Amino acid sequence: MALVLCQKDSYRRTYDDAVVLSCTLRTNDTKENASEIKKKKKKKKSKTKKTSSYLVELDATILFPEGGGQPCDYGTLVVGTKKIEVRDVYRDPTTQKVMHVTSEPLNAGDKVSQTVDWERRFDFMQQHTAQHLISAVAMKTYQWKTLSWNLGADDVVIEFDAPKTQVEAHADALEAAVNRAVREGRRVSAREMTIEEMMRDASLRASSKKFPDGLERLRIVEIEGIDKNPCCGTHLRSLADMQCVKFFAVRGCKATTSALHFRAGNRVLRALQASIMRDNALNDLLHCGSASYVDRVARILKDQTQHLRTLKRLKADVASSLATQAIQDAKTNGGLACVHREGADLEMLRTVASIWCNATDDVDDDSSTTPRVLLLTTTPGPDARDGMFMLAGSPDDVVSAVGKLAAKAFEGRGGGKKGRFQGKGTAIHGRSREHAASAIRAFLSERA
Repeated sequence: MALVLCQKDSYRRTYDDAVVLSCTLRTNDTKENASEIKKKKKKKKSKTKKTSSYLVELDATILFPEGGGQPCDYGTLVVGTKKIEVRDVYRDPTTQKVMHVTSEPLNAGDKVSQTVDWERRFDFMQQHTAQHLISAVAMKTYQWKTLSWNLGADDVVIEFDAPKTQVEAHADALEAAVNRAVREGRRVSAREMTIEEMMRDASLRASSKKFPDGLERLRIVEIEGIDKNPCCGTHLRSLADMQCVKFFAVRGCKATTSALHFRAGNRVLRALQASIMRDNALNDLLHCGSASYVDRVARILKDQTQHLRTLKRLKADVASSLATQAIQDAKTNGGLACVHREGADLEMLRTVASIWCNATDDVDDDSSTTPRVLLLTTTPGPDARDGMFMLAGSPDDVVSAVGKLAAKAFEGRGGGKKGRFQGKGTAIHGRSREHAASAIRAFLSERA
């Protein structure tokens, strides 16, 4: 497995002497496993035109192919006046050749200039080198073995073979030890070693991955006086370039394993900047400094709880008043009562309907056999047309029938059962409410 140029010099940003060895159209199953292909086949075919991609092999490259837990580099290829973006680089699992995925084809023999997306590369070098450092210090100090790691878009995660409580107890001390090494500016270097040399080197930190069969040499990344570990990724040349490391969380994985979330270098500075901006915004909103945030928010939440209780009582009183008035209206309007309340929510409508139904069920005279219907409507404001409506009463078949009449008048739809019908409409304004009430009255009159 030949080393790419960035593995020899991770700080190299450009290379002008590459030559295209081959360029082929990328097939659908290239670099995709069977499950990914199956998922794509299940998706509906898009009407948009499919874009082709190409696999370009160069005789030398500074772009790192995905591997060792590290995502690939991004970059550009320049041929003459044509500038082509590269957003995927990988090693072919069969041939071990480094393939660059492009949206445009190149010709074999073309001379290519390469430029790496340096911000992305440097970020990955900071995070990956920090992972080596943290894993090494954790192993030497606490005998925690690194089981896996993941370089995410925000946090980087290391999984240790130690329970959460143990890692949490030593996290501050581990972070302090790591940052001491960063301040010392230890040298970081990479070289190749044979398998025999590796087996004889007792200072080598064992990898959690098994070495592929047939390998005779491996690339070893060394942090001066701290760590030696097999790795294919790009790394800093000095821990000083890491700037700092900050742990963000420890989460349990299994009973005996845990995940440490951290960020290094520029990611720490970006997180700090975001925190400062949030503090400034909260200072204006809460009218206090960051030291008082918790107390102020706790007081706001306590007041909010009390306000919600008061509001609930007031809404119940309003609902009771509306229901009482509706009961009286129904007696003088042929069994129909209409109530419109701007800004009411579904809970208030249901409360009014429940009080109405309970009150009319308690009526014990000959009029109790007459159909009774309550029409409730609400909109967000006086000029709004969209809203909700609800009908309640008895008998059930009457409520269902008049509910359909109301839905038609309100240009909406709805449904219900057991003496209730509710829905939404796009025309719940004054005229449509009058039209709905007239249609319901006509129906009740015919039914009587």
